[in-house]
Amino acid sequence: MTRDATDMPKDYAAVSVSVVARSTSEAAEKALNRLDFVRGVWNLWNNIRRRIRVSAGKRSPVNSILLAPIHTLHHRDGTLATNAWWWEPQYQGPIKLYNEPKKNKSMFLYMVDFRRHLKKSNYAPDLIHAVVRYVRALDVRDWDNSFLRLWGVLEFLTGTLFDSYKVTIRRASYIYSDREYAHEVLSHLRDFRNKSIHAGSESNDIEALMYQVKRYVEDLLIFHVGSKGRFSSIADAAEFLDSPGDKGLIDRKIRKLRFAKKFISRA
Repeated sequence: MTRDATDMPKDYAAVSVSVVARSTSEAAEKALNRLDFVRGVWNLWNNIRRRIRVSAGKRSPVNSILLAPIHTLHHRDGTLATNAWWWEPQYQGPIKLYNEPKKNKSMFLYMVDFRRHLKKSNYAPDLIHAVVRYVRALDVRDWDNSFLRLWGVLEFLTGTLFDSYKVTIRRASYIYSDREYAHEVLSHLRDFRNKSIHAGSESNDIEALMYQVKRYVEDLLIFHVGSKGRFSSIADAAEFLDSPGDKGLIDRKIRKLRFAKKFISRA
């Protein structure tokens, strides 16, 4: 039989996820979300070291650790919980297996450290959701689709789902020392994003553009998780990202706020 995109993968690792749920659909959703979170952190560890890629030939996803095409649901004793099965719509055939045993220890330690920081966050569920969205955006071979999904994660992490692109760009660029450069790059990415949505435009440089927005999403994820318990929510963190970029202006604001505090106390 000739090999085509519908071939089942070989030598993929078998994974089981234990959940408690009230229905088969809820169980499948919970299990896939938890598995994708683990994959998300592992792929983040692997992807964050790769800021650029130039490919030729058939497009491949950014992620190295992907799901197999079919998932089934079982009871604790191993018997099928339902005759239904879940499949990956993006599957187009097996990919090269991730096999870097010398790096596995570092990857597992990264997961331990990531979870440790996440436990200190006041909005861990939102960050888990962002990691799941991130990994699913980079599972697909359609890079235009990946780009748009990543931009959605960028808006989520900057708390700008209902704000203008100017706010998204301003907040996303705040975490960099060269904010002006980050602002220019993000503005260019926003222009492409708008053209892609409204005019269905495509770019020959889509892989490079995807990797650029990928970088900003990854850096924001690390910023949020590394902030631990400093912020109460994404909205609270977003307010911080609206802070002035000038130390002198920050000092003046601090003095005014201290005076306001004294003024209120006297009143």
